[in-house]
Amino acid sequence: MTEETGKPLCEAVDCIDWVAACFEYYGEVARSSYGIRCRRSRPTNSTSRSRSPSGSSQRSWPFNFPLLLMAWKVAPAIAAGNTVVCKPPHQNPLSNLKLAEVYDLLPAGVVNVLTGAADTATALVEHPDVDLIAFTGSNAVGRKIAAAAGAQLKKVNLELGSIDPFIVFKDADLDVAVPGVAWARLLNAGQVCTSSKRIYVERPIAAEFTERMHKYVALLKVGKPHGARHGHRSADFARSGAAGRRPGLRAR
Repeated sequence: MTEETGKPLCEAVDCIDWVAACFEYYGEVARSSYGIRCRRSRPTNSTSRSRSPSGSSQRSWPFNFPLLLMAWKVAPAIAAGNTVVCKPPHQNPLSNLKLAEVYDLLPAGVVNVLTGAADTATALVEHPDVDLIAFTGSNAVGRKIAAAAGAQLKKVNLELGSIDPFIVFKDADLDVAVPGVAWARLLNAGQVCTSSKRIYVERPIAAEFTERMHKYVALLKVGKPHGARHGHRSADFARSGAAGRRPGLRAR
């Protein structure tokens, strides 16, 4: 993943940990996902609720987290009994093709990987045998998928772009807030759907916050992604204690 995407090695390792955790979690969910017995409305009544697969599902996602976004889509789908056709991002499909080797442990046809660009995704969305579509990406593409799926009354799950605010109040601990804002805005070069696009700081601390942020960002180093200290997981962030409160951040 580091070779293919340029993601710092420490972040790529974290992603692999999250992928494994995702499959382990939904593997356990699948053990008890058949249904539940509901509360009785009368002593003589017995009501249960069951779950059934949707059928064949198509999953596609962007380049920024090529394996993690795949896991979030594929693991719950197969845990619910669906078959899956994956279309990894055309910019960096190789890590997904490598991971696809483990799908050989499943029955043939349960998880399938099909590479390609927009035309491939369109063909899958419009294919009559695809019952459910899950997509992570831009609003523009999401609208096209929703329109195409609506024509066939297909179920759709869309995770689209957003603009997330980060608010720093005047009583904030700036030793934590400054690196925290940098992490929220600059992780993965800012190419994250939940990245904080706007920073709101209360006036009494705005000047100090801005000065500290300038100094902090100036210390960040750009280098080869295999370097353990490259990126923005600085020693200052680790010492601040913020690393322990954010998933995937480790003192290195």
